[in-house]
Amino acid sequence: MARSRYNRSDIIDGRELATFTLEQTNSIKEPDTFVGIEVIRYTVKAGDRLDHLAATYLNDDKYYWAIALVNNLVSPFLTPGQKIIIPVDIVEVLDRI
Repeated sequence: MARSRYNRSDIIDGRELATFTLEQTNSIKEPDTFVGIEVIRYTVKAGDRLDHLAATYLNDDKYYWAIALVNNLVSPFLTPGQKIIIPVDIVEVLDRI
């Protein structure tokens, strides 16, 4: 196994395989920043994406970041079965950041 010139990647059988992991980082706001806002509790289904959920529940796919922010998500990838919350009112989220 050879090391790639890219950080934390290995080359196996001529294919470059990234071997990094995303670590949870400190959120922009304290975890209790969004306590008390009205939310929808949602269980992620296969194929769900933040932008699609934002379009469905917030009427604009550009508000995907609000769902990520209130859930303290580091990665945009969702896992089926994952429990998240979706803010009902984007103004409530904006007022707290």
